[in-house]
Amino acid sequence: MEKVLAWVRSLGFMELTFLLLLLMLANPYSSGIIILDSLVGLFFLLMLLKQLRPVWHKDWSGWGLLGLWTLAQGFFLGGELLLPGEQWTLAVAEIFFIVLLVYLIFMILPHILRSRRITMDLIFAAVITYLLIAMIFGMVYDLIFLFNPQSFQVPHLTSPEDTFFRHEFLYFSLLTITTLGYGDIVALLPLAQMLSVLEAVIGSLYVAILIAGLVGIHISEAARGRREEPETVGETPEGL
Repeated sequence: MEKVLAWVRSLGFMELTFLLLLLMLANPYSSGIIILDSLVGLFFLLMLLKQLRPVWHKDWSGWGLLGLWTLAQGFFLGGELLLPGEQWTLAVAEIFFIVLLVYLIFMILPHILRSRRITMDLIFAAVITYLLIAMIFGMVYDLIFLFNPQSFQVPHLTSPEDTFFRHEFLYFSLLTITTLGYGDIVALLPLAQMLSVLEAVIGSLYVAILIAGLVGIHISEAARGRREEPETVGETPEGL
C-alpha cells in the first residue's frame, strides 16, 4: 500500500492535469464571481507551486509565478472593485495571465524533452502542456473580442462584458486546437482567422511531434535493454 501511495504522490503532473480540467469545467460557473474567481486562481497557483517545484530551473522561478499571478489578480480586482466598466484593466490582467501560462510551458517542456523513459508523469506533463496552449489561445481570442467584438460571431454574445476569460473562447480554442470545429463560433476578421489557423497547426504539430518523441524514447529504451541483456545472460558463476 505504501508503494502505491508513493507512486500516486510521484505523479505530480497527473494531479495538476485533473485540477486544470476541473477548473476548465468550472469556468462557465465561476466566471464573473469575483471572490470565487480569485479563490480558484489562488488555489491553482498553490497547486502549481507544489507540483512544479521539481522542475524549477532557478530558485526564483516560484517567485516569478507568484509575481505574475499577483499582478494579474491585482489588475483584475482593481478593475472590478475600483474601476468598474474599465475594460483595459481586464485586458492587462489577461495579458499577465498569458505570460504566466507561457512561462509554465517553458518550464514543463524541458522536463519532457530531457526524459529518457516513458512514464505516466511524462505523459501527463505533455497533456497539461497541450491544455495550457489551448488556454493561451483562448485568452488571446478573448482579448481580441474585448477590443473588437466584430472579430468573432458568438451566439448570445454581441458585445464585451465585464467578465474575465469568457468560457466561450476557451470552448472555441479547444475545438480549434483539436481541429473539431462545430461552427457555432466563427472567426470573422483576418487576425482572428489567422490565429485560429495557427492554433490548429500548432495543435496538430504538437501531437505529431509528441508521438514521434515517445516512439523514439521507447525505441531507445528497447535498444538499451537489448545491449544490457547479453551481459546479464552471459554471466556464469565462478568455477564453472
